[in-house]
Amino acid sequence: MAATSAKDTQNDQLQASPEEMALRLERVGGRLLELARSGVGKKLEGPLTECVRELREVWSSLRELALVFDANRVETMLAHEEELRRAMEILNGTVGTLSRANERVVANVDRQLHELDEIDAIGDASLMAERLRSVSGSVREAATEMRSDIERSAAQLDQSEQIIKSVDHKLREARKQVMYDSLTRVLSRAIFEQRLHEMASQSSAVTGAWCLAIVDIDNISLTNERLGRRVGDALLFRIADIVQSTSETLPGAIVGRWGGEEFAVLMPRTSLTQGRQLAEEIRGTVNLAKWECRASSQPVVVTTTVSVGVVQHRNGESATEMIARVLECLARAKRRGRNCVVAEA
Repeated sequence: MAATSAKDTQNDQLQASPEEMALRLERVGGRLLELARSGVGKKLEGPLTECVRELREVWSSLRELALVFDANRVETMLAHEEELRRAMEILNGTVGTLSRANERVVANVDRQLHELDEIDAIGDASLMAERLRSVSGSVREAATEMRSDIERSAAQLDQSEQIIKSVDHKLREARKQVMYDSLTRVLSRAIFEQRLHEMASQSSAVTGAWCLAIVDIDNISLTNERLGRRVGDALLFRIADIVQSTSETLPGAIVGRWGGEEFAVLMPRTSLTQGRQLAEEIRGTVNLAKWECRASSQPVVVTTTVSVGVVQHRNGESATEMIARVLECLARAKRRGRNCVVAEA
């Protein structure tokens, strides 16, 4: 049971961490900018320490994210970690600078107060005036030094903010690379399978009826051979757009790239009848679609069809078992001559 709980926690991090971390980085950056602009004359140790603490948490999450997602991306995420480490070093230095400046100011104030107490005891007016000028000069010197420390700290805060903005941008880009297929813009297979396994692990009392479909583009290899890979990639993008836009008619439907020319659709709260209807809408839309493109400098109208397998989840069935059934339905659709839908409860 403990192992399952750990896995669930890891899955939760996989889904929530990228967006959460990006938002947290944005919030920290905003706080740093605010401190940099309004920090003069204020004690900033507490707010800066809080920023450092939150950055440490994000840093730790980045490492977890790197290990969970894809070993090939660890290097990229560690580069982000290094940038955050640099930002934290700057922040720690800023905390130290402001702390030392604060200590100096307190010491100066105590010293000047002591001198003022002594001035009260001086009876000679000329001596009192001289001592007051001395105290005034010391106060101006301390204020100038404090202003210099604050300005230097503000510059350090601005530098930290710029680093964090850079990491924030790179983190958002890394999230896109991990979660979405770069060509078709739908979910990557890894993320789609994760959602599918999570769905299958829940009881039917929680999920209700739900379906899985796999859409396969018919004979795309012939398009690649006849018109080139560039046209084939454009066709993949167009089909992905049809699958995605058509699936949006079902609340909560999720689309992912399953294989080279295959797309998968997860349909929560959907009966087999509804799932088959959606599959037919996808098939029919693709069947009627025409795209004009250029191949060898000549305009060409490209058309294609899709075959679709659809299954409804059976109570207690694993994701692996469900995938095997939907692939069998897809194979039957191909054997029937393609451009058709085969569904199975």
